Amino acid sequence: MSGVLERLGACAGERKVHHELGQRCSLYQVRVALRDLRAERRVRTQRLRESLCSHLRVMARATIWSLDGTHLGRDAWCTAVVGEMVRDVASTKTLGASIGPPPSSEEVVVLLQRVVDESGERPLVVSADNGGENLDALVTWCRKQGVILLRNLPRTPQHNPWVEHGHGELKAHTGLGKGVIVPDPGELPDLLRRALDRIDGAIPRSSLEWQTARQAHRSLPCAEALVDRASFLHEVHCAIALAVQDCESWREKRLAEREAILQVLERYALVTRTRGRPPHHGDKPDGVS
Repeated sequence: MSGVLERLGACAGERKVHHELGQRCSLYQVRVALRDLRAERRVRTQRLRESLCSHLRVMARATIWSLDGTHLGRDAWCTAVVGEMVRDVASTKTLGASIGPPPSSEEVVVLLQRVVDESGERPLVVSADNGGENLDALVTWCRKQGVILLRNLPRTPQHNPWVEHGHGELKAHTGLGKGVIVPDPGELPDLLRRALDRIDGAIPRSSLEWQTARQAHRSLPCAEALVDRASFLHEVHCAIALAVQDCESWREKRLAEREAILQVLERYALVTRTRGRPPHHGDKPDGVS
């Protein structure tokens, strides 16, 4: 069987494999054997992916805030409904959220500033993607606030997995998502609040030593109490300048910037990085690759 698959390719259909084998086994036996072989291949592929993944553990709140929006459906006029979330990576707590039409860059900044004003804390780093809502106004806000912007590669959601995980939980607890029609958008803020009360306030997480996200957020130290922001910013800017000087492409430059930022966070003992399967595989709130 394995020799036939090597010749035909792993995606060969059961009838083609059965024909190549002649009368040596039945079509049913081929079907069962292919199912088992492909299940084994999926397990090997998953293990390889896990061995190559880099997992990030953040030691203090307000070290990294993870920012992104997700499509939650459409209203009766076919306007997209988007949930924009700000999540603390260390505690997984959702610090702020908005729900409504696709936000502008200025509206994203309003959400971030509201979180800063309400919490009295600023992050050292904001992780965000390359969407239009995350362009000029966000770059300007980060520069004025003394915050480092950690940018994804395009179409690489695994570079910002923390808020992506939050999006999945939000959709599971609200029933919102692609293809959903929202009859009354005015009910969405209350639906969002109730869902976050469950996600952050009622669900204990093994990755947080069985605390809820809100409990963990209260118990964690604040990053700015552990490091001097000005020194951190200076070191990050120097590290980025050194890292990108020999880069030949935009992609190389973006990856070098990301690595420089993460290395400085490691030197300040604000994060640890490991490769392979995460220690709390069920929750997977922490991760970056």
